Amino acid sequence: MRSRIIILITVLNSLLLFGAIVCIIRISEHNRSINSVKPTFEYTETGDAVHLSTADRGTVILKFSTGGVSIENSHLYDNPESIAEILMFARYYAEKLGYEFARSNIELIGEYRLHTILYHIGYKPEQTGTLNWDYADDPRWYVNTVSSVLGALGI
Repeated sequence: MRSRIIILITVLNSLLLFGAIVCIIRISEHNRSINSVKPTFEYTETGDAVHLSTADRGTVILKFSTGGVSIENSHLYDNPESIAEILMFARYYAEKLGYEFARSNIELIGEYRLHTILYHIGYKPEQTGTLNWDYADDPRWYVNTVSSVLGALGI
């Protein structure tokens, strides 16, 4: 009986260690992507939208308002490089408009991933297809919590 418990604890610790290593690798990928974004962006302004040309996925449509920014079809740009470029541009352009994100990059990336995960599993695609980043915390506590967890885990 005692040897089974020791084996079980060893297996669980090994799984936790493996999970932690995977999360650290994913977080470092996000950080590397964020740090590699050049501070010059190619974009055009048309009416209420801003069209950002990304390095690898085409044109992203962003709409800035007093409360936040919406990213149309965010699920199409679901890779660390695109997310980093969109994030850094959103921070840059919001600041240009006089707004400031109070949320961390980890929380914003977590919310981005939450939206794309929900979209890909088919949960309310008409709502989850467009990401809305609030400058301050999202009014829904559960979105803030899950976004923080996803971002912290590097998912």
